[in-house]
Amino acid sequence: MSTLNRRLDALEEIAEQMRLRPYREIAEERGIPLDELMAIFERAKAETAHLRAQGLGDDDIIRLKAQQLGMDPAQLQREADELLARFT
Repeated sequence: MSTLNRRLDALEEIAEQMRLRPYREIAEERGIPLDELMAIFERAKAETAHLRAQGLGDDDIIRLKAQQLGMDPAQLQREADELLARFT
């Protein structure tokens, strides 16, 4: 393997670690394995895409998810906004 290929592999690994860092932090804070968090995230993305395909907008989705979680929609939105601000 050439030096260039090793460097490229190292850079790709660093990029992947940076991409996963927010998920690792959340998984650690919640005390769940990273793989489990990633599976939850993928299911949520798929469900959101399905709801959007049915014509629901962001506010509708937040209300629906908050109801399913037994939360106030405003609180769920605040928590989502805090996570977004923290990791962007």
